[in-house]
Amino acid sequence: GRWTRRDNTTPQPRAATNTSHTSHHSHPPHTMDAFTAGALDEEALQAKMASTLVQPSVGDDVEIGPNITKTIVRDGAGFQDETPSALDVVKLALSIWRGDAEEPVETADALQVELGKKQLPSAIEAVVETMRKGETARVQLKDDAAASVCTPRGWPTEPLKLEVTLTGIQRAVDVLGDGGIKKRIITSGEGRKASEECTVTVRLRGYTSDVVFDSRQEPPASVVVGLFDDKSTVLDQSIYEILRTCRKGEKSECIIQPAYAFGADGSAERQIGPDTCVFYDLEVLDISEPVDANKLTPSQRIAEAYRRKETGTSLFNQGKYHFALQDYSKAIGILENDYTFVGDDKAESKKVKFACGLNMAACQLKLEEYADVVGICTALLEQDPKSSKALFRRAQAYEKRGETENAIRDYTAALSLSDGDAAVKKALANLQADIKARNEQDREKFKKLFPS
Repeated sequence: GRWTRRDNTTPQPRAATNTSHTSHHSHPPHTMDAFTAGALDEEALQAKMASTLVQPSVGDDVEIGPNITKTIVRDGAGFQDETPSALDVVKLALSIWRGDAEEPVETADALQVELGKKQLPSAIEAVVETMRKGETARVQLKDDAAASVCTPRGWPTEPLKLEVTLTGIQRAVDVLGDGGIKKRIITSGEGRKASEECTVTVRLRGYTSDVVFDSRQEPPASVVVGLFDDKSTVLDQSIYEILRTCRKGEKSECIIQPAYAFGADGSAERQIGPDTCVFYDLEVLDISEPVDANKLTPSQRIAEAYRRKETGTSLFNQGKYHFALQDYSKAIGILENDYTFVGDDKAESKKVKFACGLNMAACQLKLEEYADVVGICTALLEQDPKSSKALFRRAQAYEKRGETENAIRDYTAALSLSDGDAAVKKALANLQADIKARNEQDREKFKKLFPS
């Protein structure tokens, strides 16, 4: 399945800034772990509800940013965070007054624009991104905010007054549900969406306001969805996530926030600055279903499982534990229903699945998923009670869970079966030393509580 974010932060209402170049939102660290699954705890969920219920009302003055003040004339519908953002298409009624003029110098009753594409002056776009559907607001712009409107029109910079009504919002698809990747469909496709390991033939164009950094159009790219290797990047994963929402024939444009692209550092090689949003245009030409592993011969299935296992190990060595875990799981899945295997194929299939199970446990230890480590190692030990690696990894998980008796039991058994493996010996010695130190601390506490 696909991974989604687990940064355990409460989503906040969007800042009133132009996101066409650089995002000012809070993002998780720029690693592939930006995609790991997680949920808001109850306290964070309550905080989100509180933040969306406290919202400006008619007559309130709202400071949008430096030199931008909005006064709500008519309330819009929805919560405070139900406001438009980049790639959303909005419909506006807009009037502009210069200085103390009584009549507007510019009026548009049915203006339709796409946010994030510089189709509006930055100050006006900042205001629209704070509005809810149906809202009417009067806005005062000064200095640089006013200049963003005046300069393109050839007016001298002076204070401006605006009246803006947000009459409609055509929302882009929020691919991950957190605003990190958004997609606007230009031409709808048909048929099934691309699924895991489908091969998608697609024209891709990645760009910022300054540079085109990815142009795979002629010939188009051939992308296997969810196929990770040691060269996979966060941006690759973002493209996979987008393609999972696409159908054959679809044309769309996407905006990817920095955490899901090049992060806080940017990319000197691709001339991408720090904390930069990137855009992609896509045209899906074809979607081919993945090969059914059950239609392969036993030797072909074993070879493919080994290939997945080796890819997983490469990813593990790079610290990409979530993607390594995914590849090990897929290797095991390829060898499901191997009851028709005989002889050497049967033995080899069992060997590969067992090794991948051990490697999954190693990934889960790194990811601090200790209950899963205990579960998978217990299942492995039912197959081979003398597996010192399964005992060792389960012991490590028990220790992290505070189950010291179980940890010592498994460390001791693993030490015996591994002929005194140095790593097992060190782990057992460290745990015993920790227990001894804690016992000493407890004795000192009791002495102070019950002096003789």
